[in-house]
Amino acid sequence: MEQFIDFLSKDIARKFSKSKLEGGFRYQNEHIELLIVIPETYPPALLSKLEKFVSNSSSNVKGELEQHNLYRCCPAIERIEIANSLQNKGLFSAIVSELLKVDFVQYVCIQRVGNPHLLNHLTHSKKWNWILSRSSTIGIDSIYPYCKSSPEMYRSLLVTINEYLELCTTTNFLEQFKLDLANSCENIRKISVEKNKITGIPGLEGIPELAGMAKVRLSERSIKYNMSEEEFLFKLALNTFYTTEESFLSSE
Repeated sequence: MEQFIDFLSKDIARKFSKSKLEGGFRYQNEHIELLIVIPETYPPALLSKLEKFVSNSSSNVKGELEQHNLYRCCPAIERIEIANSLQNKGLFSAIVSELLKVDFVQYVCIQRVGNPHLLNHLTHSKKWNWILSRSSTIGIDSIYPYCKSSPEMYRSLLVTINEYLELCTTTNFLEQFKLDLANSCENIRKISVEKNKITGIPGLEGIPELAGMAKVRLSERSIKYNMSEEEFLFKLALNTFYTTEESFLSSE
């Protein structure tokens, strides 16, 4: 089994290294279905680098980004389905490890994670860090009740936010990021001590019917996976992660 996992993960990395990542890289057989794409948002250090590069580049921005492999240096795992016979055997870790060994890869992301078990693992792993998006910052006030009951998670969130604020210095991202954070913090300030339960779903506040359905599904899924609604919503709002070779290969 170990030899097969080693072969499979190396084959994925080898074929990925030859892909331009335009439209995504797909690897599929009877054992695994994997889709790797350009990430929707980036780790703070890379985001800062990209914004500075774009502001200083010529009109052929896309061509220059491709030339410097800045599109491919941060592959994002968008979808991964592993056959039951290979689950919990280390295949996912082997794939990430081999991707990080590709010469132009600096980061590996996994985005829009919906599986609560994987979310729980990534959230508590020292090998993985959150990537914040605009939707993450807008939803901070909604996930704050859970933050209050989980100091460790709250400290991790603050560290992540500070990292973005320190590294992302260009106007486009930083100003919007600060604005979203300010709005969320103002909403947090307004939350009364008595309100410790979810009052809405981010993005659905203006559509009561959909919000109601979403709350029912949220409740069902949180019960199914033995989580509080606050915990499930918290992790669903922060469901994109990244790692580096140094972080991933270090011991927990």
